[in-house]
Amino acid sequence: MRVELFYFFAVAAHLISEQRASNRVDISYLHYLPFGHMFVSTDKLHRKCAPLFLRDDQRFVWGQDLKKDLVEINGHFKGLPESELEKGIMRFAKVPPETTMSLTRGLRREFLRPGIDDERSDPEPPPRESEATKKLIADIKQWEESPSVDFSELPANDEDL
Repeated sequence: MRVELFYFFAVAAHLISEQRASNRVDISYLHYLPFGHMFVSTDKLHRKCAPLFLRDDQRFVWGQDLKKDLVEINGHFKGLPESELEKGIMRFAKVPPETTMSLTRGLRREFLRPGIDDERSDPEPPPRESEATKKLIADIKQWEESPSVDFSELPANDEDL
C-alpha cells in the first residue's frame, strides 16, 4: 500500500513522470522488497525510490556497481593457471577472491553466515565407482539413448485424448 500511495502522490507532485509508461511497471517492482535482503537494479527510478522503502536489514545495490565487481572477479579467476581452471569452477571459485573493496564479498559478509567465506574445506567428490554413481550414470545414458518425442503428433488439448 505504501508503494502505491507513494507512486500516486509522486505522480501528482510531478516527481515521477506519468508520460513514461514504464514508470508504472518499474515502481511495481518495489512490491518485492519485503521478500529479500537486497534489491539490485540499474533503473534510475529504483535508485531514487527503493531506499525509501528498505528496512534496516535490507540494502539497495546499484546494478552497474555489481556488474563492475563481477567483471573484476571474473578477471581474477580467468587469470588463474590452466591447471587450476581444469579442476572445475566449484573447486577454484567457491567464494569470491579476497580483493580490496569487493562489493560481492561485502554483501556476502553482510547477508550470509559469519565466516562462510573463510571456510576452505574442499570435500572430496563421491567416488565414481560407488553403486549410486554407477546407477546415476546408467540412468543418464538411458535418457540420452531414448527416442525423442515428436510433440507435433501429440493432441492439441485434453479433449483429443
